[in-house]
Amino acid sequence: MYSQKLTVTFLLLLILSGCSSNKKDDQSKPYSINPQNDTIFCFIKQIQKNGNMYEVELDRIDFLHAEEAQKAMIEDGLLEPGEWPLNDYYIRNKEHLIEKFRFDESVLILMQTYSFNEETEEFNWNQKISIDELINILTRTDGVNYINHPFNLIVNEDKIIQIKEQYIP
Repeated sequence: MYSQKLTVTFLLLLILSGCSSNKKDDQSKPYSINPQNDTIFCFIKQIQKNGNMYEVELDRIDFLHAEEAQKAMIEDGLLEPGEWPLNDYYIRNKEHLIEKFRFDESVLILMQTYSFNEETEEFNWNQKISIDELINILTRTDGVNYINHPFNLIVNEDKIIQIKEQYIP
């Protein structure tokens, strides 16, 4: 009887210890998406280092698909009713307003079309790049310049925690 109670007590403690939260675990996942984070589609206009932070100037856009894209393009006079957007998407930028956000060295940067794999004949999807590489591709004058290329940002208040290139066909 005593050993049964001891076993039940041990199992109960084991279950309860697995249910407790540990702040160190939460901090080890800085890129997890939670309800407090926002997703922003934008054009990144400029990135500048300021101390241990980077300041980003961006212009928000609407990245619309299917019926939403069709409706917006008809409203904007770019399509007639019954016509469909090329590749089934539309990037709308009705309000050219530059906003400032920031990020630090912990930001996750993922590119979709940064490099191409000759063997698979595919882009290297979700390729991680450094902050310096991102700044370089936004400012270069030869090759592909990503200054007016859409990005998808995960933002918590005014801090960017993830920058992801939005693939466009």
